[in-house]
Amino acid sequence: MPDMGAYENPLGEPQTGITNYELQISNFKLTNYPNPFNPSTTIQFAAEDAENAEILIYNIKGQKIRKYSIFNNQSSIIWDGRDENNQPVGSGIYFYRLNINGKIKISKKMILMK
Repeated sequence: MPDMGAYENPLGEPQTGITNYELQISNFKLTNYPNPFNPSTTIQFAAEDAENAEILIYNIKGQKIRKYSIFNNQSSIIWDGRDENNQPVGSGIYFYRLNINGKIKISKKMILMK
């Protein structure tokens, strides 16, 4: 048979050492209103799997200010500008994030203006 110019690898498919992973796209929603706010803001969230979820609030230094545990039927919390000791925090930029099963899913920024 004449040579067709095609090459067949006698060893089979080449191994690259790269595993093909399926990218799992998850939908997370995290917003707050009003922003800027005084004296309180509503933080709304939505996630496909909100089991073991929490909202954490941090100051600009990265110090945790407040933590809210989220229940399955819950879709929002109201932050009153107070820390874990019920003390009012100062004006400034704060970050809030949605954690699910201990992993950060999404983070946002909000401004408290007094």
